[in-house]
Amino acid sequence: MQNLRLKSERAGPPGSNARSGMSRPVTWVLTAGVVLIIGIIWVGIRSRKPDSMPPDSPRTAVTDTFGRKTPRQFTGDPRWGRRHPPAQVAPEQIVAGKLSQYARLRRDLGRRMAEKLGVEFTPEMERFFDAIESGDWEETQSLAGVLLGVGKTSESPESPPNHPLRPVLMEAWGVAEVAHQWPAQALLDYGARILETLEPGTIYLGGTDPGRFIPTLLNETTDGDRHIVLTQNALADHQYLEYLACLYPDQLAGLTVEDSQRAFNDYLSDARRRWQHDQQFPDEPKQVGANEGIQATAGGGMAISGSVAVMQINGLLLETLMAKNPAAGFMLEESLPIPSTYRGGAVAGPLIRLQAVEGGGPMPAETAQQALRYWLDTGAQVMADAAWFESTDLRNAYAKLAEGQANLLAYQNFNREADQLYQMAHQLSPTALPPVERYAEFLRQQGRQGEALQVLDTYARANPDQQAETLKVRQRLAEAAPASP
Repeated sequence: MQNLRLKSERAGPPGSNARSGMSRPVTWVLTAGVVLIIGIIWVGIRSRKPDSMPPDSPRTAVTDTFGRKTPRQFTGDPRWGRRHPPAQVAPEQIVAGKLSQYARLRRDLGRRMAEKLGVEFTPEMERFFDAIESGDWEETQSLAGVLLGVGKTSESPESPPNHPLRPVLMEAWGVAEVAHQWPAQALLDYGARILETLEPGTIYLGGTDPGRFIPTLLNETTDGDRHIVLTQNALADHQYLEYLACLYPDQLAGLTVEDSQRAFNDYLSDARRRWQHDQQFPDEPKQVGANEGIQATAGGGMAISGSVAVMQINGLLLETLMAKNPAAGFMLEESLPIPSTYRGGAVAGPLIRLQAVEGGGPMPAETAQQALRYWLDTGAQVMADAAWFESTDLRNAYAKLAEGQANLLAYQNFNREADQLYQMAHQLSPTALPPVERYAEFLRQQGRQGEALQVLDTYARANPDQQAETLKVRQRLAEAAPASP
């Protein structure tokens, strides 16, 4: 079985870049007699420091964000303040205390893992957790560079990327980073929205940096019931699976190396079949996705690139994980679309509840309408908070939640609700390209090609630094055959 490694850098979907609010590029290299090179989205929403918001920002908007008429506007209401009344203890103190507690817990876990795996828990690792526990951000950054190859310092030869303790170190780094970057009250509110949605016995899968690391921090330091918190982006990484076995030894029936190999082989077989179909029947509808990047190699193998392939493999692994834990409920914060999660899925708060509808059918219409009402309320509350103006990370995180649910609604043909949720995602983060790209593709599939191109042109005018990336998306949609309404 080949080691399906997932690196630590964060990246954004095809057609985006780090400055749009998504993440940094990563590559998996998989070899099993066939070369598989996959560009992967890792855990994060990443972006530049917030600039001043445009004059037509969601709080003051009185028209559709793309210059069209809509039945209801997504405008903020200043009467809605924070999600919770002010605490007796300052939010900054609460977050700092939780971060210190988390560092102690993960240091203990790291030591136990080192003993179990027969490796050294090095002095640099001790100093790394010391820095997180004490809130020393500069020292945390420096040691993250030494241990993980992120930040300012290059990787140390003593701790290469495949170090067995990398998953526990990487998660600790991610938690420390979001705690440093996010406004404290906004972090607590965002985490509460997610954790309050989870029922006892729920397995939660985060996809983005805040969607994974903020719930991890709050879940691990709560006085109440704790949930199982995973990431969908590392299900093929055998070191991450070893980490989960140490973290949840009696709570989770985890994946195995054999499960990963089976998912890879199943995807590869299906990809080859679909590629051969498209070669043999060029006049029929293409079965290979636009961003899937399946090609034959000179040696008769298959070279596969693109995030679509990675997420389909992750989807197969997720199905296996659910089958191994039949009594558990599963909730998802989407990284990139995994179409298999939309079959039988339903919205729940800001998340997607997997296998919520028996037989894989669509959710009830009322549930789709509840999603729209949830975001009308939640979006207005978020945008009425001063932290929304101050934090690009916050804006992108909420936009990603809304976009994920819009993808689910679109897949299940709740087109009216999906249309409005895509618009909400854009209003939550007007500078982020991915929600606009998804919305334009949705419009094209609805036979609204002209509107799709208008949406992209409006976004490009408002975000000149994204014009090159937007042009690539526009060209792809313009070249695609318009779908029938």
